[in-house]
Amino acid sequence: MSRLFIGLGVFGLTVGLLSLRETEGGAGATPAPRRVERAIKGAPIPNDARHIVLIQKKKTKKAMPKQDAPDDAAPKPAATSDAKDDGTLKFSRDIAPILVDNCFRCHTGAEPKGGLDMSTFEKLMKGADKEKVIEPGNPDDSHMVKHLRGTEKPKMPPRQNQRRFTENAIEKIEEWIKGGAVLDAGLDPKKPIKSYALTEEDLQAAEFKKMTSEQRDDHVKTVGLERWKKASKDTPEVTVGKNVLLFSTLPKARADATVKVMDTMFSKVKSVVGNSGPSTILKTSLFVFKDRNGFVEFVRAMENREIETEDQFASSFSSAEPYVGVADPLLGQDEPVASKKTRTKKADDGPMTERTLTGLLAEAMTYGMVSKTGKAPKWLSTGLGAYFASTVERGSPYIGKLRRIAYDFADQGWRTKAMEAMGDQAKAEEVRAVGYAICDWIATSSPGLLPRFTQGMMAGGEKLDDVIADVFNGGKRDEFLDYSGLHAASFGGRRR
Repeated sequence: MSRLFIGLGVFGLTVGLLSLRETEGGAGATPAPRRVERAIKGAPIPNDARHIVLIQKKKTKKAMPKQDAPDDAAPKPAATSDAKDDGTLKFSRDIAPILVDNCFRCHTGAEPKGGLDMSTFEKLMKGADKEKVIEPGNPDDSHMVKHLRGTEKPKMPPRQNQRRFTENAIEKIEEWIKGGAVLDAGLDPKKPIKSYALTEEDLQAAEFKKMTSEQRDDHVKTVGLERWKKASKDTPEVTVGKNVLLFSTLPKARADATVKVMDTMFSKVKSVVGNSGPSTILKTSLFVFKDRNGFVEFVRAMENREIETEDQFASSFSSAEPYVGVADPLLGQDEPVASKKTRTKKADDGPMTERTLTGLLAEAMTYGMVSKTGKAPKWLSTGLGAYFASTVERGSPYIGKLRRIAYDFADQGWRTKAMEAMGDQAKAEEVRAVGYAICDWIATSSPGLLPRFTQGMMAGGEKLDDVIADVFNGGKRDEFLDYSGLHAASFGGRRR
């Protein structure tokens, strides 16, 4: 057996053997005992787990920084220089985004129009085939300004390409040229301008960074209340936490408890997704509607779409003001005393529910953060969401159903079933169940590996083999599947 997974195999086998004992007549045994060997068809399992040695990783990895709360600093481009804003125009912040948005379509590439290549600062300052286009200190004699003003033909940019070249944009370019047309100190003029041009998101984050925490909260409240009005006529209470703002009509005690849990959950999820996830300057808005009608209207207003019957949440971390929206499983009521133990028992006048509010919000928040890049495979975004939901509602019927699906897949042939789900060739619930089993296995066996695995996979599902080899010390896909399958097989002896 190869040097695999830093002892994860030991854990998986131990759990599998314990599960086997339970199913073979121990207390709480389940009927029709199944051997672990059956659970992973074709997977070689050592006869004696005592011969497996816990191998410490020799490969040193840099410790990842702990990220507990909305990031306090605005995202910076790779080589920005002046951290202090002295009020003067900066090329990376004020000029480069204008050029990238309006000029790069024609003035980059193998054959830039007019011979004017703007791909790097050096080439921009060199100018076109016949002339320089920028005269530092003299905007009136700069051909770029003349073409933008239309005093030289053709007027630039062409009308069909124009997006943000407003009068204000032209004035910025004139002011920058008048100031000497300099590049920010520390930036390499030979590097692509795109590598350090601030995006709209960066610029917006920089503005938020200038605000006090109270001003940022006020901004989130204002935006949140406008969003709420589009979906519900009820007047929400706003409960402010360290990382989240809750908009709801929940009883105060329940709202306070929800915010407390979600503040902690935000920190946990952010520590796993790390810098691969969204850079959240503002707190996340949690919208909890007392019924599904409010939730449906919220999705229509925010995302301009109709939700499917099985949709339980909406979330987006692609804007500066991230949000999560759900319908309260308890219809806005106090949590029945019985449900705190069973999670599903119906109180005298309360609803029957398979979910807890915090579990639903945790799943939605995780899904939104992981999906932000648009590259993460579905089994990861949904599976990790279910895993974090399970940390606050592990005994719920919802999590129990995912565990049963994973257990049955292990019995039917985990390698095949898991790969079908990971290739989106299965039902959405099955994809989620496989992702949950994999994330739960890593988190349970060696939680320190979950952030590296998650961040690696957020770069794209095609990275699976590379991520396995990197995170699990040269491990192979088949071994990865076998051990995660052992974990899924153990769900049969630990059903809730």
